[in-house]
Amino acid sequence: MKRSRRIPALAATCALVGFWAWPVAQVSGQAGPPPQRTPQAQSAAPANPAGTGKISGQVVAADNGAPVKRVIVTVMGGTPQLSASGRGSGSGASGANVQVQARGAGSSPPPGMVQKQKETDAEGRFEFTDLPAGRFSLNVNFQGGFIRPSQIESVQLAARGSATVTIRLERTGAITGKVFDETGDPLPRATLRATRWESSGGVRRMQGGGGGFNMTNDLGEYRLWDVPPGDYYVSASYMTGNYAPPASEREDPKFGFAPTFYPGTASMDGARAVTVRSGQDTPGVDITLQRAKMGRVTAIVLDSAGSPLSQRSSVYLASRHDSSGGATGMSRRPDGSYLSGDVPPGDYYLVANQSQGDSPAAATGEGAVVPVSVNGDEVTVTVQLNKGATVSGQVVVEGKMPEPTTRPPTGSQPSSQARIMVSARQATTATASYIPGSSPGRPAPMHDDGTFELTGLRGSFRLFASGNRAVLKSVRRGGQDILTTPLELNGSEHVTDVEIVVTTETGTIDFSVTDSSGEPAAGAFVLIFSDDATRWFEGSPYVRQARTPSAPASTGVPSGGRGAGAPTAAPGSGTGLAASGTNPREPGRLMSGTLVPGRYGVIAFEPGASISGPAYDPEAIAKMRPRATFVTVVAGQAATVQLQTVKQ
Repeated sequence: MKRSRRIPALAATCALVGFWAWPVAQVSGQAGPPPQRTPQAQSAAPANPAGTGKISGQVVAADNGAPVKRVIVTVMGGTPQLSASGRGSGSGASGANVQVQARGAGSSPPPGMVQKQKETDAEGRFEFTDLPAGRFSLNVNFQGGFIRPSQIESVQLAARGSATVTIRLERTGAITGKVFDETGDPLPRATLRATRWESSGGVRRMQGGGGGFNMTNDLGEYRLWDVPPGDYYVSASYMTGNYAPPASEREDPKFGFAPTFYPGTASMDGARAVTVRSGQDTPGVDITLQRAKMGRVTAIVLDSAGSPLSQRSSVYLASRHDSSGGATGMSRRPDGSYLSGDVPPGDYYLVANQSQGDSPAAATGEGAVVPVSVNGDEVTVTVQLNKGATVSGQVVVEGKMPEPTTRPPTGSQPSSQARIMVSARQATTATASYIPGSSPGRPAPMHDDGTFELTGLRGSFRLFASGNRAVLKSVRRGGQDILTTPLELNGSEHVTDVEIVVTTETGTIDFSVTDSSGEPAAGAFVLIFSDDATRWFEGSPYVRQARTPSAPASTGVPSGGRGAGAPTAAPGSGTGLAASGTNPREPGRLMSGTLVPGRYGVIAFEPGASISGPAYDPEAIAKMRPRATFVTVVAGQAATVQLQTVKQ
């Protein structure tokens, strides 16, 4: 089986964006067409300024404060210089729509901004000098044995000012154990990997969680290292070439080892999670591989009209339980069918896509996803490609929609299309991860008559809708609420009876968070979740998460999160939480975004708590629930809640 390692999503997407792109700054005013810049005008732009400010600091291990050497620290920031044209630098002109274009990695910073890198010395120290006044963000590169910080340190530097920053890195852990064959003998060259549930791009799926692929030695021992803290499912496999597409027909049954999860089950339903803690080894994770009869799958692929395909298709098998574990290729036989190699017992998706040639199927992006179970036998499956299912219906808006904040094009009228968008997101369950080959189609606008239509759907999906200050409340089909029930679509269906309800009749929660000493808790992780456990799922409007702001920008004190003075999350941004109080960066204060009225649990964790993946996991929320404070959200009101941080 060909396998590929996927790099896990970073803990803070906003941190990655801030690291590689310069922000867009605008000065409001009447927009006009940007003038063309001549080469002379471009060369006239002033060079990046040299200042007299200084930022120094140290990178240390979070657990014991030990210095971390050879870490690349990057500082970025300053004060953008905007010209009247919006393209260069200098004094801004009234009435101009001034903009600093985003720049990618490797490009020079815009006028008024600087970017520098330094490597920490043996004491973990670094220093940046000759910095102009402005706001600066500091980030570190990936460092083996440590987790990249989920927060970017941020400072406001005055002219000729200085600041000192301490960056704390959390250590990774390790998983150790042995692998045995069915007779109890150590098994060399078995492959180990650790996976966990993670959220990425609105999808909750099994991803490699660190340690990569590790092979047992001659004693059957393994060590998965550089694993971030968390709960993992450890699996072992032993590949002897059985996964390659067959060169000839098989005459005799073959036996091999089925991929086995700790503590010794071929099904993830019986797998036991292993907890990894920062800076510690988790020993004794031993696995005995199960001997199993291997099977093969034959696929007969038809186009959407029911005719055999004349062109070669992409056909493969993928595990239903682990989307990051690779796929089993299938070879095309002379009769046009496809044959897999020897595969161990298990549940798979047979995925077919017509992507080659000039056939109608290739032009329309036809494909198919069919569940297949293999149990050591020859399995024949007929697969008919399709263009994807359609889902249509009505959007109901409760309350009054706010007027658009931007003007429509000249000669056009404001439309509801710009306010409500309907989309389908991949749904997952406790035993099924992301489905390879599935298609969510494209988001569709609500039309002026309130209708919508999604096309090109193939897989398991939940429906969502979002708009300006409008929150998804419910999704109904045939009178039944399906907000928490995925739609299972093979791609040939036409669903027409869906009603999506969004509401602007919402409430908020005003948080005041303190630490154990009673001081405002800057950078604390706050979680809000509905009292109804059925509404705990990926992307749910009834589950929100964010961090409290750090120190105000005016103090010049280093801060984390988005960086002091940076815009906080607004409704619909993914967190649904924003800064609270008269000072938009007041530490420990947070105002929730708009929430559907109801009863919610709220809990705040100490700074440094991880917010990736588990925040939407029903099992994780169930463990947090006993320590949560519950509050009732009422439409048009802001509930006030005082919280004290707890350890994760």
